[in-house]
Amino acid sequence: MTLRLLLLLFATLVTATAAPAAAKDKAETVEGGKHWRLDTRRGPLHVWVPPGYDRATAGIVVHVHGYNTDVDDAWTRQRLARQFRQSGQNAMFLVPQSPKGNDDPVRWPSVEALVSTVRGAGLRVPRGAEVLVGHSGAFRSLAAWLGDRRVRQVILLDALYGLDDVFRDYVERGGRLVLVSQGTLARAEKFLHGVRGVVMRHRVPLRFAELTKKERRARVLHLVSQYGHAAIMDEGKVLPVVLRLAPLRPL
Repeated sequence: MTLRLLLLLFATLVTATAAPAAAKDKAETVEGGKHWRLDTRRGPLHVWVPPGYDRATAGIVVHVHGYNTDVDDAWTRQRLARQFRQSGQNAMFLVPQSPKGNDDPVRWPSVEALVSTVRGAGLRVPRGAEVLVGHSGAFRSLAAWLGDRRVRQVILLDALYGLDDVFRDYVERGGRLVLVSQGTLARAEKFLHGVRGVVMRHRVPLRFAELTKKERRARVLHLVSQYGHAAIMDEGKVLPVVLRLAPLRPL
């Protein structure tokens, strides 16, 4: 094989596997923070950091959308940047393309794959705690990522539709879990039976300050939602509150 052919083959492989380039030049201001939409081999990936963001003390929040939508629709329709900002948390927020139905495969093999793609786009990623958040069908992606030891908390927004053993193992290993239940209430109650240290509240508070100290410190907190399954995300009143429970620094 000639040197020219080898170089051509190498260039082709790099092009096929490379992450998006020059992301810093594509930043736009959204909700006062910086937003990038990266085109990747696994679909669009939205990255957002809030105003006042401090990378030195920030963590990472990965938010996964549910079924019957895609990441661009969820980003816009659910006003995710606004919900992230209202949480008041110092974090880099990653919102990847995820399965739109049972037949759609999990797009990203790990959180590290997401982080590597963001780094490859020229963005500096914080080293703080990783928090996984997902609505509805997001449970499949989140369950696939629980092997990452840096995951400090999982927040399931009416998303316990399967893979219960994986999430139970995470809890038994000492992982922190917030369950918001509406359509999944019966399954969540069965899942939590026998789990130590569960604190339950029969309503999602409008403000974080309404949560008791016991609820804030609970390793497993179960919130029964007064909002419907879709409204949990569409109303924009749940995510800003539960994100305050994450082991992140406030802005």
